[in-house]
Amino acid sequence: MTALGTSVMSVVSSWALALAPLSGLWGGVANVQLEGGGDVVIGMWYMPDPDDAAAPDVVDFDIDNPPTEPIKKGSIVVVKKNGEVVGVFTALHTIDPANPDFNPLDPNERWVRPMVYSENTAEYRHFHHYHNHDYVIFEGKTYQYAWGVAYNPNTVSERPPSAGEPYWVKVSDAPIQDLWFRHRIYLRGAEVIYKGLRYRCELDGRVPGL
Repeated sequence: MTALGTSVMSVVSSWALALAPLSGLWGGVANVQLEGGGDVVIGMWYMPDPDDAAAPDVVDFDIDNPPTEPIKKGSIVVVKKNGEVVGVFTALHTIDPANPDFNPLDPNERWVRPMVYSENTAEYRHFHHYHNHDYVIFEGKTYQYAWGVAYNPNTVSERPPSAGEPYWVKVSDAPIQDLWFRHRIYLRGAEVIYKGLRYRCELDGRVPGL
């Protein structure tokens, strides 16, 4: 994959698949156990190669002049306001402009409607779905989801890390950036720690559910 452009962003790297590294899209890097810190460089985001048929679409979403065509499931949505990037999201469904939840910055607050975007971040977001053992960063600390019921937004299971146990367990007073985070987008070559072992991403720009 050819990198068409790069930009240093606070919203971290490029790939996203709602499967764990053990899915076969990651290669093992031996003899590295779970520890804080690490040598993974974050913050560099690459646009997918449009000549790669498997690469996701990239959609520019200007808040003041939003797209007029549906956004396809799996697209990477770059949200801008006043010309500045304010967030990068993945479309979890094909989303029509008439959808009341079309704006990625305004997630729905009704449990009867599914969430349509995932934000590219390791930070906790109340509108994300989380599963047992998933990690998040919250208020500068690292937490792991520990409750036996999956975290579903806009339901009784929506409890922030500040709720503590039995829902979340604090694993570090610092942000451990090289853990595998469910909602981040990773680029081929990125390395993460998953279940105590280090893995290297082997596919570019993949997105949740694909």
